Amino acid sequence: MSIFDKRDLNEEIQGLKKHKEDKKILMDARDSEYWLAICFQSREQKKKFLAEAGWSDLGDKYLDGMKIADRMGIEIRGMTPPIPRLKNKIRFGKEIKFIRD
Repeated sequence: MSIFDKRDLNEEIQGLKKHKEDKKILMDARDSEYWLAICFQSREQKKKFLAEAGWSDLGDKYLDGMKIADRMGIEIRGMTPPIPRLKNKIRFGKEIKFIRD
């Protein structure tokens, strides 16, 4: 007879898969190669570029690439990680642990 039944083993496998997905989300969040810089020779050139591109309302230094892509008709899949639903909390002394669905 096995120490684990099939249900326990399946739950363990699902937990490992979820851990792998969470690790990828964390690694993506730490990636520093998701931005770009565009430089001009003067502030006036930069202002003219932003105005003619129709991006002035998005800012003048740090612009949201997803908004620019949307305006240009470029479809890019968002990467906002899902927020887990918390259903129970367990108190251990002063520490509170939340349990995911």
